[in-house]
Amino acid sequence: MGDLFNSEQKLHKLKQASLKELKTLQKLKMLEARAKRDAKLKKRLMPLPDKKYQLIYIDPPWKYDFSRSKRREIENQYPTMDLEEIKALPIGELAEDDSVIFLWATSPKLEEAIQVINAYGFKYVTSAVWDKIKIGMGYYFRSRHEHILVGKKGALPVPDPKNRPDSVIEIPRGKHSKKPTEFYEILENMYPKATKIEIFSRIKREGWDVWGFEAGMSPSSDQRTILRRPWEQE
Repeated sequence: MGDLFNSEQKLHKLKQASLKELKTLQKLKMLEARAKRDAKLKKRLMPLPDKKYQLIYIDPPWKYDFSRSKRREIENQYPTMDLEEIKALPIGELAEDDSVIFLWATSPKLEEAIQVINAYGFKYVTSAVWDKIKIGMGYYFRSRHEHILVGKKGALPVPDPKNRPDSVIEIPRGKHSKKPTEFYEILENMYPKATKIEIFSRIKREGWDVWGFEAGMSPSSDQRTILRRPWEQE
């Protein structure tokens, strides 16, 4: 009986070792797929425009330090940047002396978002909330909203009273990280005559300049560069 139990123990250890190797291989394939995707995106990246704008709209590719599993990491959806990388972007050079910035941030990123706004030469003034209607995930509260923060530089006038939207904007959520196209219309109504650029844009829109890894890839914001499970890669 001792030999039988010993064999079972060895088999169990072998299975555990094989499972660990499989997970390591899957992780390696995922990282290789990410690197391949990111290399393609970097080739598409154009220099920042050599001009200045009165309105800057940005959805930073925030990096998160927590994830329930490798398959659910945000990096499988799109390339991310850490705080210092985002702050180091020369976005402030794009801003007119009198300008405004609208910056997206989830609740865990609010403190960092203020740092980014300041790093670009703006002062935080207010925010609005996108109510996604559908409840999501969360560690303290199950989130159903995101924040859009407003920063001001110089003396750009505030919007006319008739063009000031509700600070809580209810629009059902779409695909991962996709922001509703209605926000373009909201900003255009708030500042109809302002020169505008979207940073990390994924679509082309009349009246806007764009910059980012996926800028202008599709006339629809539904197009994303998403990584599937390792065995689903090309």
